[in-house]
Amino acid sequence: MAVNTTTFALIRAQVYTVLEALTPTAKPVDKLFRRAPKKSQTLREWAAESPNSEKLRFFDYRVTGTEEPLPFFDTAAREVLVEATLTVAYPRQVGLYSTDDLDGIEDVMESDAVQIFDAVFTPDNYLSGQNLAEVLRVVPDRPEGSKVWFQEFVVRNSFYRAMSL
Repeated sequence: MAVNTTTFALIRAQVYTVLEALTPTAKPVDKLFRRAPKKSQTLREWAAESPNSEKLRFFDYRVTGTEEPLPFFDTAAREVLVEATLTVAYPRQVGLYSTDDLDGIEDVMESDAVQIFDAVFTPDNYLSGQNLAEVLRVVPDRPEGSKVWFQEFVVRNSFYRAMSL
């Protein structure tokens, strides 16, 4: 029996497509989810260069853990687990979220987290060959004194990868 296979690159592209198609439900709704444009820098590096409202809801999805092979017996494919992190930027800018800015930014982060979880990491969005996109934890990252906060979704991905032999 042939097994459908995929790659993390295709899974990442699917996450980008689904996330960019979302319309935020929390204000400011005109700030859509967008992929960080600088591919030579991490989202954190790019957002810190000039933290402003234009960087709201920019995101990146990167492998952050080691790849683990799973016991699966097929001559054409192997099953792997890959941990990745979806990071979304939230600049701390007065008046961007509400008049009560710290509560406002947390409210937007919470609303976005629910929307991202429901839209991006549902089995309906799995690619052929993908078995799992399990959110292990959602981590709000609010470094003291930072002009940009981040929200991270740590995700365990399981999929079948074609053998190269």
